[in-house]
Amino acid sequence: MSETHIGNWEIATVLDKQVPADVWRVKQVHGGKINEVGDSSDADGLVTRAGEQTIGIATADCMPAVFVTPKKALALHISRKSIINGLLDAVPNHIKPADI
Repeated sequence: MSETHIGNWEIATVLDKQVPADVWRVKQVHGGKINEVGDSSDADGLVTRAGEQTIGIATADCMPAVFVTPKKALALHISRKSIINGLLDAVPNHIKPADI
């Protein structure tokens, strides 16, 4: 496992078998949807607020992206299909200028 700290956030890279059971994940479908923690519908992004649930995404041949602000963290599973389906376009719906 490797860890990086950005502000008050800890970002860790782990193998799938090392992911703690309490990490919130979704079924990734190469779509354009970002879920808030607690929404278990299919998505390719997750957002959490400071002090809330730990989130995680899985990647193989896709690209992970993590956006952090003092108030929120957003993790994305980026693929060619998710870009076409508007995943990156959905980011401003979840991280507003006031969050930065």
